[in-house]
Amino acid sequence: WITTNSMPLRSTIIDQLLAGASRNDPLDLVPMAAELYDPDDPHAAFFLPTAIAEHFLAVDLENVDIPVISEEFAGNIEQSPIPDVVLSSPAHVQNLAKIFLGSTPWYEWYLYDTRANERLIAFTQHVLKYPEYQLM
Repeated sequence: WITTNSMPLRSTIIDQLLAGASRNDPLDLVPMAAELYDPDDPHAAFFLPTAIAEHFLAVDLENVDIPVISEEFAGNIEQSPIPDVVLSSPAHVQNLAKIFLGSTPWYEWYLYDTRANERLIAFTQHVLKYPEYQLM
């Protein structure tokens, strides 16, 4: 059921389901995110991405080829250092958080921000393109 023809089609369907066919009516992923990880946790920006990936991927994340992001987290890390609980977490947790946050400082992420759904959609699209999702 996975062929060279079906893979691009599956990707297109995923994008259309999440972002809306006309991109004007995106799926609201905020309620899903609130169910997957406590939005009031001050470290949600780091651990929500892992919770989303675990929700959609049928394998242990340590076995997923998550790209290594060499750039540091964005923002003023001297004033708002990365918490030790994050620095001591597995590499895939940190890399997923870096992919999720992009250029947004971790301390500025808030699930109920007006642009949060855009980030959730972009990150979910990213996760759903991993081969491990296609195995479900």
